[in-house]
Amino acid sequence: MLVENKKNICVVGDVDQNIYSWRGANLKNILNFEKDYPNAKVILLEENYRSTKNILEAANEVIKKNKWRPDKNLFTKNKTGEKIGIYEALDENDEADFVATKILEIWDKGADVPWRGLSQADEPRGSAPRALGDSDPARATSEKLSQISILYRANFQSRALEEAMLRYNIPYQVLGVKFFERKEIKDTLAYLRAALNPESLSDNFYKILENIKEKIGQGKTSEIIKYVVRKSGIETELSTETEEDMERLENIKELVTLALKYDNLENAKENARGIEKLLEDASLASDQDSLLITEEKKGKTNTVKLMTVHASKGLEFKYVFITGLEDGLFPHQRHNEEGFDNEEERRLFYVAVTRAKEKLFLSFANFRTIFGARNINAPSEFIGDISGDLLEKEGEKSGIKTIYI
Repeated sequence: MLVENKKNICVVGDVDQNIYSWRGANLKNILNFEKDYPNAKVILLEENYRSTKNILEAANEVIKKNKWRPDKNLFTKNKTGEKIGIYEALDENDEADFVATKILEIWDKGADVPWRGLSQADEPRGSAPRALGDSDPARATSEKLSQISILYRANFQSRALEEAMLRYNIPYQVLGVKFFERKEIKDTLAYLRAALNPESLSDNFYKILENIKEKIGQGKTSEIIKYVVRKSGIETELSTETEEDMERLENIKELVTLALKYDNLENAKENARGIEKLLEDASLASDQDSLLITEEKKGKTNTVKLMTVHASKGLEFKYVFITGLEDGLFPHQRHNEEGFDNEEERRLFYVAVTRAKEKLFLSFANFRTIFGARNINAPSEFIGDISGDLLEKEGEKSGIKTIYI
């Protein structure tokens, strides 16, 4: 309609980076272009100026498994580069600790002994985050934190990673909304705060809060969170098939996972202790986020970037961590029904890999707790698509010991 009979049109696109089908992007528009315009001249842009040879070779090995794509192969004149680091974690917390300590090693590049911030023994997971300035990691280094990115498939994964960044006092920025600032999380916690401190409330709302308060006096923190999500209508509201609502529901499930850490804080005299501690820590985390935002507004933007793979498209970083490479998470379980969707998951991983300029890290967890349930995971099929000679096992040299069960 636009070009009519003149067929004077230029189109730019990459089949291998088509990752927004849920927003209406249709891969067939690119695949059928040559059929619609048989005399069109196709120019393949295959030279990459960003990544090392090893990273590109891994990307090519992964994406060539897709059927619906033209025959093309990226190449570069850049150096061969380092091998791709791969870390097998015990669980999501072990994975987050690995990422944090590795970032500190990069930040302290050139030092004989990497500065590691707090160790796991110094401060337990789930404790209140420390304010900036408790230690002094802001020292002269050869690497900038802004050159480091942590990528994940689903938004809920950021919670454990954010917790590790705070615990190790690593300045970070979430592209999107930070965990405790997400609407569904704030709504759920608001019910708990109101139940503990009811004032002027309508009768119907007061009854709901009374039921929640009664539950607080009987159950564990994680059970109370589940109860609030059901009774408040939040779960029903988010039980749709839209991508956004599914992500919000996953965030709620991650809040339940976080609440497990507070289950053993209750005592016989007052079961509300776990809830109170969770609300206190959530407020402290939000305050810490405010401090970081203030620093960013002052122009201090030397922070690690956390984001979903979708949000990373078009960006590049010297160091990239791709986390949560487990079957059912990446590739996501929602994309296991149709082959076309499976190919989109592979394109999404391809996009993640090609964000890295010099060093790429892959990680997966043997166990991941979701909605209070500890799940056993198999590594993502994407890891198996990469030749072993391109991979280098992480863990031993960094001082982190992987536990196999």
